[in-house]
Amino acid sequence: MGGFELLIPITFFILIGLMFYFGITSKHRERMAMLEKGFSPEQIQSIARRAFRVQSPLASLKWGIIIVAIGLAIIVGNFLRTVYNVDESIIAGVIFLFAGLALVIYYFIASKKEQETQEQPK
Repeated sequence: MGGFELLIPITFFILIGLMFYFGITSKHRERMAMLEKGFSPEQIQSIARRAFRVQSPLASLKWGIIIVAIGLAIIVGNFLRTVYNVDESIIAGVIFLFAGLALVIYYFIASKKEQETQEQPK
């Protein structure tokens, strides 16, 4: 049985390594194809910079709200399980509930922010 316990982390790290390898080689192939089609190195660099640029600071806000909501959901679910002795499956439902509420809250914040930027004179 001891061999299987070691096999799981080794497999995990091999899969992570393969993901990085295939990610790097696919980017290399893509850049080589662009060079063959006549793109200049400056054009390739500008395309790569656009791919890594963050679209909006609201994206960070969205993920922050979701992660905080999921953390709160786990705390609330564990509280309900220990104090009120509810089934453990309630935690999954609470997580989805809080994540959904987080997205609704984000929607209202983002729409308000978008209205503010549209109302500002240019």
